[in-house]
Amino acid sequence: MKFPGTILLFIFLPACLFAVQTESITHDTYAEFNKGEPKGVAITDKGQLQLAPQWKQLCDTGQPIVWAVARDSKGNLYAGGGNEGQVFRVTPAGLSTQFFKADEIEVHALAIDKKDNLYVGTSPDGKVYKVVPDGKATTFFEPKEKYIWALLLDNDENLYVATGNKGVLYKVAPDGKGGVYYDSDETNLNCLHPDKEGALLAGSDPSGYVYRIAPAKGETNATAFVVYDAREKEIKALAAGDGAVYAAAIAESGKEGAVYRINADNYAEPIWSAKDSAPFSLLLRADGKLLVGTGDKGALLSVTPRGETTTLFKSDAAQITALLPAKDDKVIAATSNLGTLLEVLPAMAAEGVFDSEIVDSGVFADWGRVEIAAQNPKGTQVELLTRSGNAAKPEKTWTPWKTVSAGGSIQSPSARYVQYRVRLVSEEGKASPVVERVRLFYMPRNVAPRVTSLELLEPGRGLTRVPPPPAPQQSSLSSVVGSTEKKDAPSFTSGGQVRIEQRAGLRTAVWKAEDANKDDLRYAVHYRREGETAWRLLQDKLDETFFSWDSTGWPDGMYLLRVDASDSESNPSGLGLTTSEISRAFLVDNTPPKIEITQSAARGRKAVVAFTASDATSRISQARYSIDGRDWSPLAPDDKVFDSTQETFRFTTADLPAGDHAVLIQIMDELGNPFAASANIVARE
Repeated sequence: MKFPGTILLFIFLPACLFAVQTESITHDTYAEFNKGEPKGVAITDKGQLQLAPQWKQLCDTGQPIVWAVARDSKGNLYAGGGNEGQVFRVTPAGLSTQFFKADEIEVHALAIDKKDNLYVGTSPDGKVYKVVPDGKATTFFEPKEKYIWALLLDNDENLYVATGNKGVLYKVAPDGKGGVYYDSDETNLNCLHPDKEGALLAGSDPSGYVYRIAPAKGETNATAFVVYDAREKEIKALAAGDGAVYAAAIAESGKEGAVYRINADNYAEPIWSAKDSAPFSLLLRADGKLLVGTGDKGALLSVTPRGETTTLFKSDAAQITALLPAKDDKVIAATSNLGTLLEVLPAMAAEGVFDSEIVDSGVFADWGRVEIAAQNPKGTQVELLTRSGNAAKPEKTWTPWKTVSAGGSIQSPSARYVQYRVRLVSEEGKASPVVERVRLFYMPRNVAPRVTSLELLEPGRGLTRVPPPPAPQQSSLSSVVGSTEKKDAPSFTSGGQVRIEQRAGLRTAVWKAEDANKDDLRYAVHYRREGETAWRLLQDKLDETFFSWDSTGWPDGMYLLRVDASDSESNPSGLGLTTSEISRAFLVDNTPPKIEITQSAARGRKAVVAFTASDATSRISQARYSIDGRDWSPLAPDDKVFDSTQETFRFTTADLPAGDHAVLIQIMDELGNPFAASANIVARE
């Protein structure tokens, strides 16, 4: 039924944005360059590309994981991991052999004493093995714990054993006799590092504690103080020096984390963090910079105490799980997934390439120029290449790399995606070119807009935009300072109040439209009667995504509505595109139904009435009756269902007071057109 009145409704409609125009992407920050893939190229904290330190693979263990690495006095390296409980030895000449194999499947910890005896901590059902230089192994200590996570030898060659899943730290004398040194409330003690004055640092899981564990005077056990409680779940690695402690913390997801610097007064602050990468290993260099091995991107970072970060390289492995200092300022890096040992050299690579992240223009695009700002010392070169394709990931359907012309023009064919490559070369290895900025221009092709939905509100409802109140004449500081930056265009259909009007004959169409180029759209509404072919314009140049009109003058019948969406106003003449959407057929019925009373009689004190309701166009939708205009009672047709343009009704009233009565009948058709009739009866005692 219809209820007259006015309602205010908030409808939020999409804002019009900029039209097709030349676009560009600029890379000149660490965060932007770090989304790419460097090979032999370092990404500095200043957002620059330069040649990275050289590195080479020393050993491929053939195993998925290397968790621990150690070196003896002769320069032999030892690598332990999983999943077959093996320890590999790599000689200074580069020869790699299996040195030890445990019954347990994982090796998480290694330590070497002054006599080059190797201690191996295994898991699960962990044991500590002692392997002498000739390879003979014996069980040195068996703590009856599930996991052995870390080993550390002190100056007296006492061995500290960090375990899980009860979080117990053991102290074992050189003769293999040991016991509980500190029993924490944590599940796991993951890592150990020596601290000042005979104390130890330990990292825990699941509370993310950094402990300072010191011997208690006159007792064999130790006491502990929580130096820092990280918000992350797990402390994975520790480093210390220059009066500070560094802690690598990993969140519960295992895919994000942070590195904290803990000062001498135990004040801690994050110096590095990432949402898509976790720190697995730490090594503090003599120059005060901290090396951070990460996953799941296998990157080696250099982080200053102030948090200035340089990506030194990204390996082919998923994680850098251990770091070990070597002679001549070299570094040994253990990796996992793939399980290898890498040697990082202080010398600069002679050549490197940097592949940018994939640039998605959003639609098919024509490529313009690419600009590069670079420093080229004598004996260095910078080469710029591009490739393009229409698949989201580069694969064999992409074009080959093509060198950018001398004038900076991109030679790759038009497509949706493009990628650039920077090749850095140092002919003598003494100086590196430095790339400070890359800017790439492109023109998206105009794409026709889309009308994604078109609906008609129920008959009798109309929408009218309520003008917004005037805005105060004020400007924020940010709007003034940023006034030269690219802004969204003024909105023609911004969110606001819409008044709903209810009146017979009103019809309203509401639609949604989108444009891949973010063009301003204008709409035209056409209609035609079902069975006809010619469309007639109802309204054009609309910037709202709704339109209401009065249909009371339209002939009864079924109609179709067409909404055209055009981006012509946002494009040069002749280049605009239009698309259309046609509604479902809808009914217009401005003629009220009719009532034919076929029986009206009194049977004692009851009235018996029968009538036929009919409409030329739409079905009968409601019927009711009243005695003398008092309370109304609904009626159902004889066949119980309102499904036809003609319905018959028969009803008998309750007992009525004796005398004359008027039986009032009202009906309504599908579009709400009413009609009324009455019959007089005389009720008798």
